Amino acid sequence: MAIKNISLKAFALWELLVVVIIIGVMAAIAIPQYGNYIPLAIVAEGVVLARPLRQEIEKYFLMHNNLPDNEDCSILQLPQVAGSKYVKEVGLLDDCRIVIKYDTRGVDISTGLFSSIDFTNKTLEIVPSVVDGIVHWDECSMGSIPNRFRSSECW
Repeated sequence: MAIKNISLKAFALWELLVVVIIIGVMAAIAIPQYGNYIPLAIVAEGVVLARPLRQEIEKYFLMHNNLPDNEDCSILQLPQVAGSKYVKEVGLLDDCRIVIKYDTRGVDISTGLFSSIDFTNKTLEIVPSVVDGIVHWDECSMGSIPNRFRSSECW
């Protein structure tokens, strides 16, 4: 009986180790970066929930050719804006600034392997202004949310 040469194809141990090391390095880079996007998404959610209020102020501007003053802000027919898991309240101040109040109590917002942030009782204020006949919204100057978690225009 003749012996057949059977060639086994398999990975060597060092090849498997190289693959595991590459995956580990990629995970070490990706996990902290992913953690930075969670707070950005939470702040963006509040800005999206404030859109109906922005639209009402812009509609007022189109009808009256100026922003509402303190008295007009209090009589605007504003839509009710429901909160969400992270946004406690979206409202309008007397001077027509939109204020977004966050509440992340009980939610772990990790911004890296060893750090986290709590947005409980933090606010973001969106301030309207008119430049060249167009309503502009400033999300950068007011509120207690750190600038690194606001829109990229604030960095």
